[in-house]
Amino acid sequence: MGCPRCGYDLSGAAAVRSGERGVCSECGLEFLWADVLDPSRRRSRWLYDHAVTEKWWRRPRIWRAIRTLAASAAPWWFWKRVDVHQPVGVGRLLLWLVVLIVPLHVAWSVSITVIRLALLKDAYFGKMPKIFGTEYELMLVNSWCYQIGELVGSRATGLSWRWMPADASATIPLGVSIGVPAMLLILTRSRAAGRGGRVRAVHVLRAGIYGMSWAVAWYLFWTVRSILTMLSLWWPGLEPPRLAPWMQIQAVKWGVNHQVFGNPRVWLGAMWVAWLGAWWWFALRRGFMLKRSLGVWILLMLAALLVGVACAMRDKAFVRMVSEWVG
Repeated sequence: MGCPRCGYDLSGAAAVRSGERGVCSECGLEFLWADVLDPSRRRSRWLYDHAVTEKWWRRPRIWRAIRTLAASAAPWWFWKRVDVHQPVGVGRLLLWLVVLIVPLHVAWSVSITVIRLALLKDAYFGKMPKIFGTEYELMLVNSWCYQIGELVGSRATGLSWRWMPADASATIPLGVSIGVPAMLLILTRSRAAGRGGRVRAVHVLRAGIYGMSWAVAWYLFWTVRSILTMLSLWWPGLEPPRLAPWMQIQAVKWGVNHQVFGNPRVWLGAMWVAWLGAWWWFALRRGFMLKRSLGVWILLMLAALLVGVACAMRDKAFVRMVSEWVG
């Protein structure tokens, strides 16, 4: 029997409790004894890690995953309904990204495979090669490992694995999404957070995993785009629109740097930064109920900035773009 926020043992206080409410002597959190004695009473119907009896492959569980994803898009709404008083289902929590991303990755890989088969058919003048050789094998494997890496070489010279070059649009969000929760665990156990600043690791884990909902949106965007590209092989009108040329033209009209402000990744990155700041602010303020939430949030965003810069330095194209913008 522990404090909902810091995990401090409340067995002694529970034995001599009086009234419906209590206060943790370690972190100062006010709580209802009913929540401590029976955490299951605060379970939410829409939150994925609160699904208890359902099997993960059944429709209600998948529907919970989608509802949780939609709720994470509005941090103020999400953290108004999720706080430290609610239990954390760690096992189900770790499955959340898997349940959402795996189907998208399968659809994405299948569409990439079909597109590459069509291009291979065009390369052989409208007829598929009859020999199922290394070219087919590499194409199929690389379609399923798209954006991660690829197999290169041949049977004669030997096959080798080559990782894809670092892309700032993926490495920055991924690095920050891992670094921020780790930094939060350090901050909430330091003097900067004060007496009421300690937070159990499971609550930070929930905020960190649900805070990676951007990865699902990223997968969804590229999956839909790949499927439209695949369908455009038969119906040319379904080809996905190209945003970059239109945005560059608009940037020229506005009199700003078209190479920077005409890049869709810049605008998507700005939207992600705004969402990230809001997500962790409401997590600290409403979800964790920290007394010094503003100070912890500022330190957290500074740490995120440093992690983001470190990750961005691995992308040479991104560094070149920033250099041209500054210069």
